[in-house]
Amino acid sequence: MAAETETSGSSWLYDFFSGGIHSAYAEYAIALSPPINSSAQYYQQMSYSIGYIAAEKTYEMRFSYEYREDWSILTHNGSFQPPKQQVYFTGSKIQPWSNTNGLGIYAEKYDRKIQNWVVFENLDSILMMQSKAGNPMPPLSGIFFPDELKHLKRKYKEALASGTEDPLCRNLDFDHSGNVAGISQSYLMTFNNRKTNAVKNLDDYTLSIRNQNDDVVFIDILTTGGKYPMMEGLQFKSGEKKCTVFNFELNHLFSKFAPGLVEDPQKLINEYLLALQDSAGKPLARFETTAHK
Repeated sequence: MAAETETSGSSWLYDFFSGGIHSAYAEYAIALSPPINSSAQYYQQMSYSIGYIAAEKTYEMRFSYEYREDWSILTHNGSFQPPKQQVYFTGSKIQPWSNTNGLGIYAEKYDRKIQNWVVFENLDSILMMQSKAGNPMPPLSGIFFPDELKHLKRKYKEALASGTEDPLCRNLDFDHSGNVAGISQSYLMTFNNRKTNAVKNLDDYTLSIRNQNDDVVFIDILTTGGKYPMMEGLQFKSGEKKCTVFNFELNHLFSKFAPGLVEDPQKLINEYLLALQDSAGKPLARFETTAHK
């Protein structure tokens, strides 16, 4: 069980979500490294705020990007134009470079609102079912083709015989015959939120859900920061109560809500399968089929 390591278990999640969801909110800023020879006036930030109101089925995202720097540094003392900036969203409002008392300023702002947004329509039901079932481990059914399972079995046995650990196998548990049995619980135990900011290049983030009783649960994104991740974890916290949930469907919903925070699990699995293909030394059935479509 994914929740067995949590002191408060998962049953409280059922009570929290049984009254329904009122809203969800996320805010995060992307860490941008300063260029070489930047001045004390340098400032560059990309930030997002995201809101969802369940009763209105409305999703709203706000994005802002701002770049400020000493004008003489930006233009090499007037020899060049300031650096060309990427436009992040079609239809956003651009404030082109301007020189204000020796300070160069550039900005982009974008607002997006989606009515009848139903991505979170079943979020409370998913979490209630997860809690009622005792927060089970995520199943691997349907992820691997038969030849991929055979290749993993071979890699596991080779690593076992040599006394080493294969990085593609460390995510998985194997039975006594060397067959894939599921995602490794010891692997999931290494997940934490300390590496999230570095892995996702974030300055900071917050992610929360409010229920109809006006109670709030905060959510941490958990990752290993290791090689070949297959999924991420979500840790729900309310006061002293907390519960870590590993669920592909849940992660997919949150990746739709805040794609800069929660990774789409299908993307992670695809990257894992590509790495598995590279390790095989010959085309696996999945990729042969794709190549001949």
